[in-house]
Amino acid sequence: MRRARHAFPALLFCLASCAVLPDYPAALPELTAADTRVGVSPDISGRYADHGQGISPGGKSVGEMSLARLLGVRAPDGSVLGNVDVVVITGPANRVLEVQSFQGEKLLGRLGRPESDAASVGSAYPETYAGNKGFVFLPLETTHAGAPGVGGYATDESVWVRKGVDGSLIVLHRNAGAGVVVIVPVWGHNDVWYRFPAAAAPTSGM
Repeated sequence: MRRARHAFPALLFCLASCAVLPDYPAALPELTAADTRVGVSPDISGRYADHGQGISPGGKSVGEMSLARLLGVRAPDGSVLGNVDVVVITGPANRVLEVQSFQGEKLLGRLGRPESDAASVGSAYPETYAGNKGFVFLPLETTHAGAPGVGGYATDESVWVRKGVDGSLIVLHRNAGAGVVVIVPVWGHNDVWYRFPAAAAPTSGM
């Protein structure tokens, strides 16, 4: 199964960054105009509410999600953040994307991602970002496992981020998977679009 295991990253790359993006729900605001060339990232700077509504490509509501958790922002001790009110994004600027999470005016967690130096979006690992299809592409997590003579699988989680014309932040959350069962390759992905409304600036000027 050595050849199959080596094929997983390539399969996941295509599922995550090469494949056609899913239908954009009519219930969401129109996306801002953007350059769709590989390596070009749109500006997604802004203040956004941490809680956003999820909608499937078919237009079905699928519940809420935390923007801080979706983007991988954690507390200084590495724990998952709770009680986040606002997420502030800066950039990408000077080849760095910065994300900060706040409860009121208290900074709970932050992260910075440099731009990937790789020529392909699929090499934007780990903890980097890349521009693709008019979105900021952020790889989140990749896992893989298998057993000789049976098969193996790999999963890949990523987000695609862009602003809406109403000032909200639009995030596509993609879970992709690829594997080989005996000798049969299988793959697929699950997609959810999220909208995070723009948040008002604090009166203290944070």
